[in-house]
Amino acid sequence: MKNLYNLEKVRKAFNDGDNIFEHLKREDLDLDKRDKVLISYDFQAGLYIKNVKKDPTYVNMYTKTIADIISKLGKFNSIMEAGVGEATTLTHLIPKLNSPQINSLGFDISWSRIKNGQRYLQSKGLEKTELFVGDMFNIPLPDNSIDIIYTSHSIESNGGKEQEILKELHRVCSKYIVLLEPSFNFGNDENKVRMLKYGYITNLKPTADLLGYSVFEYRLFEHSRNPLNPTELIIIEKESKQVNNQAYFRCPITFEKLHRNDDVFYSDNGLFVYPQISGVPCLLPENAILATKYPEFL
Repeated sequence: MKNLYNLEKVRKAFNDGDNIFEHLKREDLDLDKRDKVLISYDFQAGLYIKNVKKDPTYVNMYTKTIADIISKLGKFNSIMEAGVGEATTLTHLIPKLNSPQINSLGFDISWSRIKNGQRYLQSKGLEKTELFVGDMFNIPLPDNSIDIIYTSHSIESNGGKEQEILKELHRVCSKYIVLLEPSFNFGNDENKVRMLKYGYITNLKPTADLLGYSVFEYRLFEHSRNPLNPTELIIIEKESKQVNNQAYFRCPITFEKLHRNDDVFYSDNGLFVYPQISGVPCLLPENAILATKYPEFL
């Protein structure tokens, strides 16, 4: 993280009930938007799970509808949530897919959110689901390696970056991308003003069209927790369908295949290693540790 801010000030603001992202904006710090989002999410880690435990009604309804949509897409062996947060959606979605052998994954830029999500999955008997720290702009997986990738309001804060994100999701996907994100086109004037104020995405569908992707379903989604933030559904079919069944981790810098050794991920040609902290692989480029001689000590 560049220009590390005094996080004790952030902790105090969080404990005082302040909105962390707005706090960081007011402080006028030399932090890019990604770092502000990371700090905000990491301090908030655990709150989503607490809310779901208090009232699981909405998440069950939400994931039931998603499961119905995905099940109609045909056979698939793997599914991944990009920007999985605390895995509250993924945890309740997997059992509804009725595919006990499915390979399920999820990633987020916040270690604290991933660790909370990992525990939540385990509490529901879903220990086989693999969660890892990763960047949506640089997913540490090879091309065409995941059959279905979906998002659930995880792209929303990346206004102006629609093309970069769609290209990366499309690269890793082998069959379908299912996007559940805030709707600018289906929203009213109040919704649009809010989205512009917070820097939300506004051109997801037009960007998919511009990139020449095959969008075969585009509509307002049935459910939205916040009426000021309506959800739209976009389903993109990857026409090539060049399935790569080897969903291994790859180095986000050199793009080489990573191998696991104890709590370290490394490539055959050395250069960088990546840590695993409390069972969570940390695969952001900034997590890389230069260790060109590491393979010689195996």
